[in-house]
Amino acid sequence: MDGKMPGMDGLDASRIIRQELKLSLPIIMMTAFSREVHKSEAEKVGTNGFLTKPIFQSTLFDAIMDAFGKEGMHRGDTKRDFTTKASIYKKHLQGCRILVAEDNLTNQQVAQAVLGGAGIAVTMVANGEEAVEAVARDRFDAVLMDIQMPKMNGYEATRAIRKLPDCDVLPIIAMTAHAMKGDEEKCLEAGMDGYVAKPINQDRLFYTLWRRLRNRSRAEGG
Repeated sequence: MDGKMPGMDGLDASRIIRQELKLSLPIIMMTAFSREVHKSEAEKVGTNGFLTKPIFQSTLFDAIMDAFGKEGMHRGDTKRDFTTKASIYKKHLQGCRILVAEDNLTNQQVAQAVLGGAGIAVTMVANGEEAVEAVARDRFDAVLMDIQMPKMNGYEATRAIRKLPDCDVLPIIAMTAHAMKGDEEKCLEAGMDGYVAKPINQDRLFYTLWRRLRNRSRAEGG
């Protein structure tokens, strides 16, 4: 649903769908205006998701996943379908070797618990330099890369990794708490393949990894 339309804007249309027509279908609001103001207004009228233009494919997929997840709370079949898909993603990722570059100790512990709990082999590093060294030394199925890190940030580390032998197609997923307009473009320009915003939604994370790894053979240590 576009937030700005002639005759009736997206907020009014969503309000009618929810309050007058009593329909519970998922609604994702799209707007080019101030995120903080319009997101709160969109939530008040009962939308399931919110996107700020320009809209990228990965964020659109994430919003759709989230919208159907929330809708599933109100409709049993959708809830079961969503849960089943999340389980499929995690099952497919079992045995994968993931490098996590994250300088915050608490975030490291959370990542270890979430990924390790899904049967993923996790290697943890605390900055960009260590991430580059780890990829040069060992083989991984994917890298989860924090953006803001000491010594070398996520953008610099990604560019360095892409210059390493056989690392031009290694999936690198950005993780950042600074979900600002233009962030995804910067990630893609640096050579990253995807983007997840903190705090990280577990199902979204597993879906993002699954989408990148579903057709790839597993890495072997050494």
